[in-house]
Amino acid sequence: MDAPTSRSTDRSPVNVIGEWQRRGLLRDLSWDFSVTGARQRLTVQCIITARRATDDHLFHAMGEARSTAAAEKAAAHNLLRMLTDPASNLPLSPQSPATGSQPRLRTQHAATHRISEHPPLPLAQPLIPPPAPTWMYTTSRLDSGRVENRSVLRSLGWIPGDLLTQRSYPNAIVVRHDPDGVNPAPLKSLLHLPAPLRRRCGLADDDSVLLAANPHLNTLIVYPMALLDRTMTPEHEAFAENWRR
Repeated sequence: MDAPTSRSTDRSPVNVIGEWQRRGLLRDLSWDFSVTGARQRLTVQCIITARRATDDHLFHAMGEARSTAAAEKAAAHNLLRMLTDPASNLPLSPQSPATGSQPRLRTQHAATHRISEHPPLPLAQPLIPPPAPTWMYTTSRLDSGRVENRSVLRSLGWIPGDLLTQRSYPNAIVVRHDPDGVNPAPLKSLLHLPAPLRRRCGLADDDSVLLAANPHLNTLIVYPMALLDRTMTPEHEAFAENWRR
């Protein structure tokens, strides 16, 4: 099967890749999206993973843009360029296993002309796993001034006899292990928060709270859910706006 004709390359790269998949030239095709930033600084990243049927070669192509559609198009174009670039030392076009035909070589002029029609796109980057989180998060509910969560409190390693210091801020209550503290560590998985600290933080009984624990810092922070809502609303709106595009 020859390389794609000019008629096929004039179509959307996304459609071309879909057609190659239907013809059995590509398999294990997946599209992964991630969104960073918010509102006017929104950036969408698309990573296409595909395996060529003829030689089982795996490709990762990436594209970044301000919208999902543009990022998808950029990643698709980048994948097509990887599949057809002579400098990659790979066949210029995926071949159907049934035909066994050889790819048609293109002249350097044709390759240069094709690339000049489209702006350069970033090459695929290796997938780097995100760093391990340093804080543990969970939710709880105030019950008579106490919060309970066995896994989070156990992760801090506090034992009966340890002393803690509690401080209240307008949007949080911070609890730390402190040899000079005056509050004893809880005997069970119930941490009592004094009423003056709760009032300054705007917490009332039966309120839901977010618990953030860091064993390395020996610190537990109690946040009102209202703060989480204010903090995350721009992110929620950015995802919702991107979905409508």
